[in-house]
Amino acid sequence: MERRRVLVIDNEDDARRLCEELLTGEGYEVYSATDTLSGLEMVKNLKPDMVIMDLHLPEINGIEGLRRIKSLKEETLTVLVTGRGTMETVKEAMRHGAYDYITKPFDVELVKEVVNEGLKMAPITDRLRKPPKQHRQMS
Repeated sequence: MERRRVLVIDNEDDARRLCEELLTGEGYEVYSATDTLSGLEMVKNLKPDMVIMDLHLPEINGIEGLRRIKSLKEETLTVLVTGRGTMETVKEAMRHGAYDYITKPFDVELVKEVVNEGLKMAPITDRLRKPPKQHRQMS
């Protein structure tokens, strides 16, 4: 079975490395980027199953990054991460299609739970989005 791909986009080295190590240890194929533009390029090329992205990135913030990810590959589960979020930001992220929202400093068990549960559900939601296969009739 092919390993699920997770892309981590965070300009904070410690947070990015922690996610990389944690998710690699969980058996995922993990990639990382330090800014939104590089991350978007990786979404195009790698087509990850999940993106974990910091909300407060330079140049393009997480909400705009989320919107762009959804326009590239709508079914990509996207989790936004922040150390200084508000309830309004959470609502906005969910309105734009975020799968979940995690605060820093990371609760390692929560990160594992969010990723594992999301990627367990992803095959089910992918099948629901795809049109059923057409069956040929035998003549």
